[in-house]
This record gives sequence, structure tokens and C-alpha cells, in this order.
Amino acid sequence: MLSPFSMEQQDMLHRINVDPNLEKVGGIPKDSSLLLTKEIIAYSLPRQEEMEGMNALSLGGKDLALIWKETFQTRIIQHHIRVAPGRWNEACAIDWS
Repeated sequence: MLSPFSMEQQDMLHRINVDPNLEKVGGIPKDSSLLLTKEIIAYSLPRQEEMEGMNALSLGGKDLALIWKETFQTRIIQHHIRVAPGRWNEACAIDWS
């Protein structure tokens, strides 16, 4: 989820999303499927606090947790930049009268 957007990153997200072992990890990785949608998503994900409290981040110290949070917010913004033009085109195509 934190990797910069690329075809490899999208492929990885799709593979993670269909992996049957995802159920064993819990609900957190399911948030990765939000980055596969063509929808604007909220920055505070439903389980964001849970993600920020993961052992992998706490072992790295406060600096790593801060970098993770900033990078994650950047990836959400980049997702919105990719999705917004399509949503705008759909809105312009609607006959509002």
C-alpha cells in the first residue's frame, strides 16, 4: 500500500486482495482493496488506528510511525488525483436539468 503507484504495485494489490490467506491476517489488509476502487476514499480508514498500532511500526520507533503515516496519506492523495478526473467526466456527462 505504501509503494509508489506503478503497474507492479497495482498487480501486488490485486494479488493480495484475492489471496485466501488474507482472512488469517485479519481485517486490516482488506483496506488495501480500497486503493483498487475508482472511488474517492476517506483518509481516515475504518481501521487506521489499528494499522498505526501494528508491532512493525512500533518497533521502528516514532520516526518510522510518522514516516508511515505521511507516506500513507500521500498514497491516498495520489489515488484521489488518479480517480478524480474520471469522476469529474462522469459528473459532466449527466444531464442535470
